[in-house]
Amino acid sequence: MKKIIRIWKELKGEPLFALFCNMGLMLVIYNLCRVVFFWINKSYFPDVTLSQFLTLSKGGFQFDISAIIYTNLLYILMQALPFKFRLNALYQTIAKWIFVVVNSIAVLANCCDIVYFPFTNRRTTGTVFSEFQNEDNLSTVFLHAAMDYWYVTLVIIALIFAVYKLYYKPVVGRAQIGWETQTRKPLGRNILYYSLHTLLMCVVVYFSIIGIRGGIGAFVRPITLSNANAYANKPAETAIVLNTPFSLIRTLSKTVYKNPAYFKDDTELEAIFSPIHTPMPQSDFKALNVVVLILESFGKEYSGFFNAHLDNGTYKGYTPFLDSLYAEGLTFKYSYANGRKSIDAMPSALSSIPMFIEPYITTHYSNNKISSIAAVLKEKGYYSAFFHGAPNGSMGFQAYAKIAGFDDYFGLDEYNNKDDYDDYWAIWDEKFLQFYADKMGEMKQPFVTSVFTATSHHPFRIPPQYEEKFPKGTQPIHKCVGYTDYALRQFFKKMAQYDWFENTLFVITADHTNQTTHAEYF
Repeated sequence: MKKIIRIWKELKGEPLFALFCNMGLMLVIYNLCRVVFFWINKSYFPDVTLSQFLTLSKGGFQFDISAIIYTNLLYILMQALPFKFRLNALYQTIAKWIFVVVNSIAVLANCCDIVYFPFTNRRTTGTVFSEFQNEDNLSTVFLHAAMDYWYVTLVIIALIFAVYKLYYKPVVGRAQIGWETQTRKPLGRNILYYSLHTLLMCVVVYFSIIGIRGGIGAFVRPITLSNANAYANKPAETAIVLNTPFSLIRTLSKTVYKNPAYFKDDTELEAIFSPIHTPMPQSDFKALNVVVLILESFGKEYSGFFNAHLDNGTYKGYTPFLDSLYAEGLTFKYSYANGRKSIDAMPSALSSIPMFIEPYITTHYSNNKISSIAAVLKEKGYYSAFFHGAPNGSMGFQAYAKIAGFDDYFGLDEYNNKDDYDDYWAIWDEKFLQFYADKMGEMKQPFVTSVFTATSHHPFRIPPQYEEKFPKGTQPIHKCVGYTDYALRQFFKKMAQYDWFENTLFVITADHTNQTTHAEYF
């Protein structure tokens, strides 16, 4: 027992133990900032109950971790380096002041938004530096703000003092750790020390990367401001989830949209074309169910219906079922993808927000109040749901579905059977489309739903039992297109069994193009 106590005391003096304690301290400080932010600005969140605030705070945990690691990268590196000079008193004093100064700035930024939020209704982003770059009286503005909002100034002072006073400092002046006995030779002690601490540094680096990204895995994109929408019911509520250091860091290098000013004024533009069109309905509104199918990578080149003229008139395509629908439905011969990635598709297809410079979901505009087909039809009494067979949170779709007004989201968690997972991206299309059809069979009408398929994506795999069923074509994606087309056929067979099938509008589109063979489609 004495030996265990001795080792524990030695461990508590280690730099990595201090690192762990100080990161925990900052998590507490960030959450205190969140509590104060909400308390002072609670009039802007009339619908946020205590239970909802706890949900928002829980969601904010991953953003806090990401911001804390971002801002403390130098400090983390200093404490994780596998060298004994970390136990030098001067070295640890420098480390402490780096920690205190950096995190004091983070606290200041977080608390400034307590005051600034009522003017912007969002967390401050990187654009603040360009917005105020020509102001020469900022020091005066800050001084007056500090006096006018004296209670926030006191909070800032108290929290910065807490960062300084509660900082956990490792024991310095030691040359060895507790489990290195004096009977070992110096060489043996050094080998043990450097091997162990190199391994620990690798562990710290690994978990730091996970923390910055907000998770790890093929389906996890580094979290951005838009991921906060997954926890909020209204755009303004994302300010509770987020913290200011994270918002600043994630938007500093982003190129904001700029009006290119192609025309002198709106009058000149409207003389050429007005994008505002007010339809004059010829009859009363008819509440059709609406089903929007967004097909992964379904370039029009894969269709035999449109491309019979290719290959000297012998081209049959890889979508026999869709070709049969094209012949019956309203079909557009010419269509163009305005994005190259799946993340661009949902805002574009469902909210009419195309990709400009970068995906809308990853910009700091993603917390704006927006509309969508779900939000518009909700005014007509529609229920809405979005389906994506990937792990929940993938591509930011779950967060976007919520901010866009969808009532429910169904992903891998709701499907609840990982036996049908393709081991890369999502549930196989055939299985998930059947699940999609079953869920619609349970819905109250009228409803609007959308599904995003996934199988026709790199690495271009299909279920083993179908390996020889579909033409392999000239590109790896061709057999996947054939499989998804087959999955759609089975989906429509099930849908046709519902008595409301004839009262349903099916909209079929793609997210973007993919592998091409013919020059017309490059």
